[in-house]
Amino acid sequence: MEQSKLFKVAEVEITYKPKFKVSDRPQISTSKQAYDILIRQWDLGKIEMLEEFKILLLNRRNRVLGLVNISTGVGFSVSFLKGFQP
Repeated sequence: MEQSKLFKVAEVEITYKPKFKVSDRPQISTSKQAYDILIRQWDLGKIEMLEEFKILLLNRRNRVLGLVNISTGVGFSVSFLKGFQP
């Protein structure tokens, strides 16, 4: 086998082609607009019982790319904040 072929590294390429045009996505220009999008994603029946950490992803023109649910739980953050001393 040729020496040059031994040192070539295989590549994996991932592409993402959304079904929506960027211009069709909501554009955020105020905190109220961000709030309105986020609040629709919460279960309002559980909002006082569960702690949820979500991220609203925006592009450079503040168009919404998506919403990611990072974690959901109870108690951990509350107990951390109670014991926190600045």
